[in-house]
Amino acid sequence: MDTSETKRGAQGTGAEYSSIRFDRDGPVGVITLNRPRSLNAMTDDLIEELLDALKRCEADEVRAVVITGTGRAFCAGDDLKGMGPRPSQLRRGYHWLQVTHQDWIKAVRDLRKPVLAAINGNCHGAGSDLALACDFRVAAETALLGDIRLSHAILIGSGATYFMPRLVGLGRALELLLTGKTISAREAERIGLVNRVVPDASLMSEVLAWAHELARGPTRAMGVTKIEIYRELDMTLAEALEDERHFLTNETVLDAAVAREAFLQKRKPEFKGN
Repeated sequence: MDTSETKRGAQGTGAEYSSIRFDRDGPVGVITLNRPRSLNAMTDDLIEELLDALKRCEADEVRAVVITGTGRAFCAGDDLKGMGPRPSQLRRGYHWLQVTHQDWIKAVRDLRKPVLAAINGNCHGAGSDLALACDFRVAAETALLGDIRLSHAILIGSGATYFMPRLVGLGRALELLLTGKTISAREAERIGLVNRVVPDASLMSEVLAWAHELARGPTRAMGVTKIEIYRELDMTLAEALEDERHFLTNETVLDAAVAREAFLQKRKPEFKGN
């Protein structure tokens, strides 16, 4: 990886991140949750740094993003000792939820480039939400996935009830969320919760290879298509067609000319991402 890009400061201060790492592998931005002793559980500081790293991934030179964790977990959920006020504390708690979890969920989904989750281990609760918010999920063979919040009577407030039924269907979503059931990576692949399962030792190499393949694509066109897909999930056909007309009218994709020229010259296009 390009270590010159590693761990630059949050909010552009120059200070190092303390709870994550940010690396550049050419056009691929790699965000690594880095609290292995706590199974990369989320704290206020981690969330603030995650949001900052996602903001940096908006730069044109980043054309795909990978999110993963260190140690034996992707993310085990919230660190109850390291978070701010809980949602049970009514207004103050709901404000905390909105400005933390819901912000990074939207930041991942709104990022106009592909985001891949490299699920290296335990993936639960808010960590499951983070993986579900990504566009693609690749799990190591030994990874365990599941939303265990309701088994602790903790309400879900960061996307699982939205994402899960759309990925695995209503019946399986109800089973996973209401029981707090934990499943293997292979079972997650079978029901469509993850795209691929790979050997633990090759997880990052395979995810980075996929990310680089995506990064060579027409990034702007891919970003528009990503937003269209998510916007149109609950639209009627007529509404979706109108939405697509809006994008066709208002978005300019310069890589289309690159593709046309390559077609005429009978060669593969080298997209610039714009």
